[in-house]
Amino acid sequence: MDVSGIPLLKLLSQRATWLGKRQELLSQNVANADTPGYRARDLTDSQFQSMVKRHVEGTRNTGSASAMVATRAGHFGAGGNAISGTGGSGGNAGGPDFRARLDKIANKNPGPDGNSVNLEDELIKVSETAGQYQMVTRLYKKQLDMIRTAIGRGS
Repeated sequence: MDVSGIPLLKLLSQRATWLGKRQELLSQNVANADTPGYRARDLTDSQFQSMVKRHVEGTRNTGSASAMVATRAGHFGAGGNAISGTGGSGGNAGGPDFRARLDKIANKNPGPDGNSVNLEDELIKVSETAGQYQMVTRLYKKQLDMIRTAIGRGS
């Protein structure tokens, strides 16, 4: 079954890819915690948010059934937008384009050896990213289970 055309599953897949890339960068930061001159890198969440925003705007413009719509004032924030905030390069028409950026907060206070990795902060980010990845994979599995149930192949 080809699920690449289902917008929600595509976004979940892209989020999982983004989280995997972020985990890779964070693990490099942890591995280089004692390397003189090493600068901590991270992916910003605004990159993924801008990709989702472009997807939402695209589905609104094409009239797709998957477009998110605010039916009450409290939905998606006060302004009624699906995603608030801007920034990041996010992706392009060919797929997600996640670029590592220097962690600006960490790089403001490098140690005496020029290393900007704060091990405690990095381990917190690793833990948060792992939890988000688990959530995305559970949501993906639940969506596939719903599709299987709908076509009569459910467990």
